[in-house]
Amino acid sequence: MRWAGSIRNAFSFITILPVGGWVEDVPISDVFVMFPVVGLLLGISMYAAAWLFNGIGALVALAMWVLATGAFHLDGLADTFDALAAGRERSERLKIMKDPHLGTFGAVAVLIVLLFKLRCLEVLSANFWILPPVLGRLALVAVAFWAAPARKEGLGYLVASNVDLQVFIKASFISFIVSLFFGLVGLVSFIVALFFSRVLSLFYMNRFGGITGDTLGASCELVETVVLALLAVFRRAVH
Repeated sequence: MRWAGSIRNAFSFITILPVGGWVEDVPISDVFVMFPVVGLLLGISMYAAAWLFNGIGALVALAMWVLATGAFHLDGLADTFDALAAGRERSERLKIMKDPHLGTFGAVAVLIVLLFKLRCLEVLSANFWILPPVLGRLALVAVAFWAAPARKEGLGYLVASNVDLQVFIKASFISFIVSLFFGLVGLVSFIVALFFSRVLSLFYMNRFGGITGDTLGASCELVETVVLALLAVFRRAVH
């Protein structure tokens, strides 16, 4: 079953979870299609945390959210904000992005995102925790589809070179089906996630000349945060 191998490889690609070795003979484009499925299973695990750790479920869920990926999406967020804050030219920004040291702006960006996510998780019903990880991983595909790679090497080049219209449509369809289960707010969240991904792709093209692995990680974190904010506002509006 090729789809099972694709899901397994998708977990290996964007998480540090022990799912076994890489399955050979699976097209890399099929792996990218399954990114939202990884988000769905992560979201379900977070939902389970709400029941297993009553009272601190939001904190445990956030920890799972971060640790499952080895925090490399947060690392991409930090590197992207450091580069945006310190670099004046595209080449300088790309150089700063490759610097392994954490700068002030990157640290602040990570702190704000984590605090924001925690607060949103605390005010939302646990079933809503499932959607943001799905749409955040859709953003990885969408941004790569809409933007060119900033370098002819690295993770950004690998993803952007293998995400075509077919991959984008399939990943979007999976995310759309999941979003349907959350009613109107789910559909709005889906649309907002795609719209924000498009905005990010244009921004990266302007500031960096394209995308990198770091900007993809930042996209995932930022779209997740925006979706959480939307869900939290909706929850407040109906209560």
